[in-house]
This record gives sequence, structure tokens and C-alpha cells, in this order.
Amino acid sequence: MDNEWLKKVRQENPARYELLRKINNYKRKERLLRNNPEKYQTIQQQHIIQQNGPTVRPKYWVVGRYGISIKEYEALVGAPACPICGKEKRLVLDHDHKTGKVRAGICGSCNTLLGCARDNTAVLQAAIEYLIKHR
Repeated sequence: MDNEWLKKVRQENPARYELLRKINNYKRKERLLRNNPEKYQTIQQQHIIQQNGPTVRPKYWVVGRYGISIKEYEALVGAPACPICGKEKRLVLDHDHKTGKVRAGICGSCNTLLGCARDNTAVLQAAIEYLIKHR
């Protein structure tokens, strides 16, 4: 479509412009689906993520980042309680920052604790001793 003509339509008849835009988008999607179905699927997943926000994002993001399936992800974060503190909270995926290996689903507070300690057991042990000393 000619840009000048399209600008004129947009100014004079916004409803017609919207219809033309939707038709053009539909044709583009049909071409993409026909010529490259894998790319179309990826775009559709990204569109779902954009529409639904962060509640959907981790499922697709984690597959590429950690190399686990969505079912494995759901099993890890679907536990009834955090294995560290035992609280029944929404769980997040914990992983080793050096190796990238997925460990388990833990609550956000415990994940922050491990992250601040940089997964260093000596730091965590020192924190335990500090807490015991200052009861």
C-alpha cells in the first residue's frame, strides 16, 4: 500500500484504515504460517506472553535458558512448599550460577538468601553461627 494514500485514509476514515490494517496483518500471518511454521509458532508464543504478562513468561523462558521442558518446570515449581523454609508459597526455579544446573523450586525469599550468599556454604554457615550466638 502507498504510504501517502494510507495516511489520507487514516485521517479521513479511521474505521476503514483499521480494517485495512487488520487485513494486512492477517495476510502477513498467513504467509508466515505457510512459509515458516516454526517461526510462526515462536511468534505466537511471544504474543501469548505479551498478552498474559509475567504469569506465562517463565514457562517459555525457562525452556531456552535452562534446557528443561515445561512439564519439568511445572513439576519443580509445583511442590506444595519450599524445601528450605517449609512455607507454602509460590516457588521459583533455583539453579547453580556456576554450572547453570537446575536444582529445585524454592520460594523467592530462600532464593534471595542463596543468591546473596552467592551459593557459598561457608557464608551460610557463618550466618547460622551468627544467629545462634546472638539469640
